[in-house]
Amino acid sequence: MHRMHYDFSEVSLTDNLHKTIAMTNNMLLHYWMIYVSAMTKPEAFKPNYYLNEPSYGWINQSNLESNRYLKSYSFLESFNEYMKSVINLHSMTKSVSYPAAATNSLLDKYSAEVIRGFLEMQETPHEVVYRIDDVRLLHYYQLGNNGAAMKYSTPLVIVYAPVNSYHIMDIRRGRSIVEHFVSAGFDVYLVDWGRQLNNKPSLSDYVNYIDKSIEQVKKITHSKQLNILGYSWGGVLSMIYSSIQQENVKNLILQSAHVDFHKDSSILASWFRRLPLDDIVREFDNVDCRFINLALLMRNPAVHSFDAFRFGGYMNKGTVFYSQLGLDVMRIAAWMSDTPMIPSGFFRDYIGKLYQQNQLVKNELQVTLSSENKPELVDLAQITMPLLNIVDDKDDICTTPAATPINDIATSDDKKLINFPIGHIELSVSSDAHVKLWPQVVKWLEERSSKEE
Repeated sequence: MHRMHYDFSEVSLTDNLHKTIAMTNNMLLHYWMIYVSAMTKPEAFKPNYYLNEPSYGWINQSNLESNRYLKSYSFLESFNEYMKSVINLHSMTKSVSYPAAATNSLLDKYSAEVIRGFLEMQETPHEVVYRIDDVRLLHYYQLGNNGAAMKYSTPLVIVYAPVNSYHIMDIRRGRSIVEHFVSAGFDVYLVDWGRQLNNKPSLSDYVNYIDKSIEQVKKITHSKQLNILGYSWGGVLSMIYSSIQQENVKNLILQSAHVDFHKDSSILASWFRRLPLDDIVREFDNVDCRFINLALLMRNPAVHSFDAFRFGGYMNKGTVFYSQLGLDVMRIAAWMSDTPMIPSGFFRDYIGKLYQQNQLVKNELQVTLSSENKPELVDLAQITMPLLNIVDDKDDICTTPAATPINDIATSDDKKLINFPIGHIELSVSSDAHVKLWPQVVKWLEERSSKEE
């Protein structure tokens, strides 16, 4: 009797492909429901203002409906199953999908370079003074005859989020956080995480990169202490470092940095809390941060597809005829597409221990500094230096209730909270922030800094 042969791997691949397609369609159904629901509301057709231009209420209404649907139990279940099916499908088709993914990554990288080729480079001048793995320590030049000479003896180290490039802190002249501090006479350094393919793969390793960079700055400047400005995920890493190495930190500035992750009610946080991390780490050595950019887009594709134009508009608000709008849109688009590949171990630690388990505010997080070679409990009450915390009621990436608890937990006698409601990215690039917010921040640091002798 002829024995029938079945290719079970082929059946499994076909079944998983069908499941992925079905889960994709299920997720698309949720988005269809969002926009249908938004359009059925009377408010959808009432004029309002969006980016200072006449618009219709459907924009606000679609945001409200997205915030409701995309955090619902049914969507989160679909999201979790969808992620698992995509990971399983990737595992089965790795030999086919990997070259395509690598090609897409290269295309993204070089498209960002092509866009920058059309732009006048306006980064604050700097040099690389230290390297470890893919991490670089940048030192910004003083402005000399064109601005203030160095006035303050304590250096400032900027730590930005590892999920994008450092250019968000130095996007162009007149819209640069780095420029504010350099012009005021501070000696400014920045920890550039680089492409991160060769970086060590844990949360402790990333705190160690900060530690090693700061030790290098201390050697260069002969300073015993430094000021730190930490932005977003970089702010969280700065908090962790400052709590266990407080003797090295004179003043701490946080910008849009989570403390109590479970108080973050944003769509992105809801999704992060449902990610199948074990599956991701098992399948991928590195996590492409285009995935996070895609998640930011999918919070409301009808709105966030135009984020580069929106941010460019905020950069030009108050200027004559929005004088650099086109170039600024290209600058933002280049920054948004220039995403690194972060080690999956770091991604697992950050999302799992912080977003999912909320270990930071529970005093359960442990990190190991290479200089100490033993796990150390992170206790935010050990933040005793002067603290400035910048939060934002319009921030839909790090919500205000998630960012403000550090002002209660830190035991410093000198603590200040600034609430500047404009948006997570807008805090770094908008004309309003650079006219009204960042001069306040510079003044705060000036008042707590020693003059050069």
